[in-house]
Amino acid sequence: MKIVRRRPKVLRYQFRWWLVPQVFWLTIRSFRIALVVSVLLTAGCMTYLAQWIHVRHLSTRIQGLEQQRKQQTLKLELLEVEITYLTRPQRLEALAVQHLGLSVPSLAQHGILRLVQNDFDAPATTLPTTHAE
Repeated sequence: MKIVRRRPKVLRYQFRWWLVPQVFWLTIRSFRIALVVSVLLTAGCMTYLAQWIHVRHLSTRIQGLEQQRKQQTLKLELLEVEITYLTRPQRLEALAVQHLGLSVPSLAQHGILRLVQNDFDAPATTLPTTHAE
C-alpha cells in the first residue's frame, strides 16, 4: 500500500511563494525591454535633433554666403562702371594735357605712327623698311 500525503486545504488559498521568482523574472525582463526601447528612442531623438541643428546651421550659412555674393556682384558692377568712366579716351587725353604737359598729336605725327604700325603688322620674314635720308 502506498502512502499518499495530503495537502491541507487551508494552504490552498495562502500566498504561493514558488510563484515569486517567476513574477520577478517577468517583471525584470519587461523592464529590460522597456529600458532598451527607451534608450533606442532617446538615441534616435538625439540624432534627429543633432541633424536638425546641423541643417539649420548650414541654411543660415548658405543665406549669409548668398547675401555676400550679391554684395560682391553689386560691388563688381560698380567697379566696372567706374573703370569705364575712368578709362574714357577724352578724360585720359585731358589728364595727359593737364598734368603731363602732352599735346594732341598732329596729322603728320599720325601718318608716322601709321607707318610704324604697318611695319609691325608686316610678316616676320621681311625686314622693316628703312627711310632713306
